[in-house]
Amino acid sequence: MPTADELVAVLVKNGTILGLANGDPADLDGYNCQEKKLFSGKLMAIIKKEPGKVPLIQAALKKGK
Repeated sequence: MPTADELVAVLVKNGTILGLANGDPADLDGYNCQEKKLFSGKLMAIIKKEPGKVPLIQAALKKGK
């Protein structure tokens, strides 16, 4: 949905979350976190994989914050 703003939790196995960003200029939360609200239905995760492994990325909607 293009107006979605739910809270999303991101978990990574075989890697590390370097940052989460949603493009919202009013969002003052930092980038180094494991959960963030969607902005217009979008969220971007920057992941660093462990050498020789494929990262498994899980994202789940959360209720409230």
